[in-house]
This record gives sequence, structure tokens and C-alpha cells, in this order.
Amino acid sequence: MSLNDWRAGLAAFACAALVSFGALANENLPRQIRLIVGYGPGGGYDAYARVISRHMGKYLPGSPGITVQNMPGAASLRATNFIYAGAPKDGSIFGTVSRDVGLIGLSEDSKSVRIDAVDFTWIGSASSYEDDAYLFWVRRSVAENMQDAIANRREIMVGVTGEGSEFAMFAREALKLPIKIVSGYPDSNALFLAIERSELDGRFVGLSAVRASQNTWVADNSQVKPIVQFARRTRHPAYSDVPLARELSLAEKDRALLDLIELPFALSKPYIAPPNLPEPLARALQDGFTQVMKDRELLQEFERIGADVSPLNAAEIVKMLQAIQSAPEDVKARMRALTARAR
Repeated sequence: MSLNDWRAGLAAFACAALVSFGALANENLPRQIRLIVGYGPGGGYDAYARVISRHMGKYLPGSPGITVQNMPGAASLRATNFIYAGAPKDGSIFGTVSRDVGLIGLSEDSKSVRIDAVDFTWIGSASSYEDDAYLFWVRRSVAENMQDAIANRREIMVGVTGEGSEFAMFAREALKLPIKIVSGYPDSNALFLAIERSELDGRFVGLSAVRASQNTWVADNSQVKPIVQFARRTRHPAYSDVPLARELSLAEKDRALLDLIELPFALSKPYIAPPNLPEPLARALQDGFTQVMKDRELLQEFERIGADVSPLNAAEIVKMLQAIQSAPEDVKARMRALTARAR
């Protein structure tokens, strides 16, 4: 072999080695991963994320560390936009954002939001609302039940961060509750505090979030109580005396709208990564998430805070998103109008 042939062979080997190394590196997760939470510290999304971050690393290749980074803003839209368009596609970022991410393309102004939820790399959902309920909590001094709330005709000041605003509007228009929507609160914690201080009369929030972040509300002597529940086909056992919205007298068009806005609760605590994540990285995160949701120590932590654990995998979530997108156009148009009026 001539010197030139040897050099050419060495160069070819070096190129092949670099390609192989690049491919291998592209399949490896970083040593440190950030879990972005689209809300401030202390709320339900944050509580779930912090438990998951403590246990998921051992189910990922290389056992990377996972740190939680809160990125509140616009009811998690800031974090959603970052993960969709700004985050690196190297496995170093995944996150949890509003369950309403599945509705985002339907309910937001398409000029300001250019997100298709199906495009995300879906990791999974920690809860499909199997043991949860989305409840309208009201201070007892305002109303003890739905009949009180309607008969008193006292304006109920309801705080929203964005998530839940469609239920507030639905309750006002379809259930005839005298609700005044108060927006501008930065996160769930701020809403809890405002109700504790009697600045607000109520809010829409899930039972698991209350148990995790404001568990005094579930005590018998609590100053607040739920008066109607959503996102279930049967009443939650803990509140068997509280009616489902769908049990109440509803027009057919209202029932169709309720079906649509309740759909995202099947992915109540969603976890996403940037679109077009390389398949080995996506598979590693998806498999790790599936495994950690069976972890004994994680399940014990969730049990202590009363959080629902009924996970969905990525394929199940994509099917649900496709069902949302295939909803009748007139129902989607009404939902867009409903959320627009809530802002």
C-alpha cells in the first residue's frame, strides 16, 4: 500500500469514526436535563414535576440529573412557546404545561400562536383524571351549593390565570351562575391566596391540585367548598353530593361544547419535548417516563399528597389530540368565542 493510499484510508476511517461518534452522541441524553414547568412554584403542575424529577433519572440512559425550572407566564403559554420553538432538540429540555395545550390552536388567535399540539414530541401524561375532578370551589359565605349561588344572584368573583377560564365562561352562560371573571393573576398560588384573603369568591381547580397545594380546603370546616364538578362521567366519591355539570339541564349545543372542553382532562398533567426530537432521544424520554410512573417511591410520594396517578403514553395522547382537532367546526368556533370573551 502506498503512502497516499494509507493516508486516504486513514482519512476515510477518521471520517467514518466522526460520523459514528456524532450519531452515538446524538443518541445520548445530556448529563443534566431541565424540566420546565409552565407555572410558578407551589401549584399542582409544580408538585407533580418535582416528584417526577427526583425519580425519573434512574430510568434514563446514563442516569442524568433532572432539575426543575419554573417558567410562568400567560397560563403556561410562555413555556409552551419556548419548548415548541426555542428549546434545543438534544434531549436536555422537556416540560409540563397546561392540559389545554391540546386546545391551543383552536382557542387562541392564530396570528399570535402558531403551534400545532400534535407536532410536540409527546412524553406522556401523569394523570388521565381517573381519581380526580375539576371543581368550582366557592367560599361558603357566598354559596353552599348551586341552588344558593343561582338564587342569591350575588356576583361571584372568580379568579383565573387562563387555564379554567373556559369553564368559568361555560358556567356563566350555560349554567346561569352569576360569575364575574377576574384575570391577571400570575399563577395558582396567587389565586389560592386571594381566596384565603377574601379578595376572590372562588376558582376552578382540580382536586389533586388542591390536595397537593391547599389541602385545608378538603377539611370539613374549610371556608370553601365545591358546588359543581367537571371532567368526569360519574361524581367523584369524595364529593358524591356535588352535581356534575353534565347532570344539569343543558341544551344540546351546550353539551357538545362541554364534551370538547372536557377532552383535554384525559391528559391532565402532560409532558412534552420539542418537535422533531431525534427518535432515540424521544424513545428514551418516553420509556423513562413510562417506567418512572410505576416507581414505588414515586407512587408513595404521590399518595402522601393525594395526587392522582393514572398515566397515559404518547400514542394515547396523540389519538386524543386528533379527536379534539376533528371536532365539528361549529363547536370549535363556539369554544374560540367563549375563551376570547374570558380574556
